[in-house]
Amino acid sequence: MHPSQRAAPPTIRALDWGELAASRLGANWLARVWEATPESLLLVDQSGEVVHLVTPAIGNGPFRVVVPEEAAARWESLPRDFYTWRVRGDLWLGDNLTLSLPEQSPWSSALSWEGPPATVDEILLSRHLALLGDWLMARAPEATIGGILPDLLNMEPPSRHLSDLPGTERLFRWRASRALTAFLESMVSGDLAAGERAVNSLAGLGPGSPPVGDSFILGFMAGVQLWPEFVRQGSGLRISGLLPRLARSAAERTSPLGRASLLAALGGQWSARWHELYAALTANGPYADEIHRQIEQVAALWLAQDKGEGSAALTGVVIPFLWFQRFLV
Repeated sequence: MHPSQRAAPPTIRALDWGELAASRLGANWLARVWEATPESLLLVDQSGEVVHLVTPAIGNGPFRVVVPEEAAARWESLPRDFYTWRVRGDLWLGDNLTLSLPEQSPWSSALSWEGPPATVDEILLSRHLALLGDWLMARAPEATIGGILPDLLNMEPPSRHLSDLPGTERLFRWRASRALTAFLESMVSGDLAAGERAVNSLAGLGPGSPPVGDSFILGFMAGVQLWPEFVRQGSGLRISGLLPRLARSAAERTSPLGRASLLAALGGQWSARWHELYAALTANGPYADEIHRQIEQVAALWLAQDKGEGSAALTGVVIPFLWFQRFLV
């Protein structure tokens, strides 16, 4: 090969994509690299909308493109603000990679958390939420939002040695505990202005992609729709007005990925992991032990696959039910 000639970048075909990703990746689409990790590549276009390239370990989502793991190895070296663009059916990432976009119809991310299906009554749902809450409090690391859950519920925790935590983790617990306490109190009192201030403190809080504070908000958006009595009997707030204010307020103060996740959820579009959690919590069948194992297996995957986001999200899901049972019944 002549020294002036460059080898063509390898072409790898994407496995699947979500509806928002398919709609955004139009002809001549142009974007920049925002963040590259071993499992994902976040792209932000000129209008501020995101497309998220992810490996199968993360799974599909509304604005995601799922790619083979071999593709991820080629984008780790891409610098921030590196330009990517679409040419016909391909997404070009410079000399590193050409990604052939999926030809099949995009995966549907639509999911409604508003009330369980007709096959699941309130008693069964309450058992599943209680099981998830107990499981989470027993296993969530102390330095995560799930580790703060017993304190939020004013429960007597087992003997803990928080002084053994690194200073950064103790600081995170303190900040998260203050914001979560203020948020929950505002939801019960019906003070939406205070709720917005508290949710603004949670937006972008902590590590993770999206940040763990955003993951809690996402979980709360799901959990309060599953168990609306939390606000109906606590404050009389209407979910139809509450969730847009919380999500949009937080979206203005967080990362591009956090913003995209919150606004997609507000529009009823959730990633595959949320679909799996919903299916487990609303499962019904003759063998309760099998359903309980399913819930625990899904929850274990959430805790194992990230650094605190899963714990925060699960806490958000169960806190409306647990708070209702402890303080409002």
